[in-house]
Amino acid sequence: MLLKTLISTTIAALLIPPAMGKFMTLKKHPKTTCSGKGGPWRHYNEDVCAVLSDTDHGITASYTNSGCTLYAYGSKDCTGSRISIGDDRDQGCKNVYGKGSVMVDNCP
Repeated sequence: MLLKTLISTTIAALLIPPAMGKFMTLKKHPKTTCSGKGGPWRHYNEDVCAVLSDTDHGITASYTNSGCTLYAYGSKDCTGSRISIGDDRDQGCKNVYGKGSVMVDNCP
């Protein structure tokens, strides 16, 4: 049991980034209303592209730093034109149906 706990803790420490530097936490959902359980929470730093799958129609966003803006792109690599879909004052479900990727930017 101790070995299992030690392995789980080590894996979690390697996979979860430290609190400093995290700018956004996302949970992807198959519905634009973000109803249901959705996927796991994932952490992203500023200027890191989060690729959306074809079944990601909504995302729940939470921000660590104030002043950040979440942008959605039609491309899968956060290039080309983008639209603002929220900021740290507007947390909650975002409709990303038809979008290819999202990225947090403009953090102070």
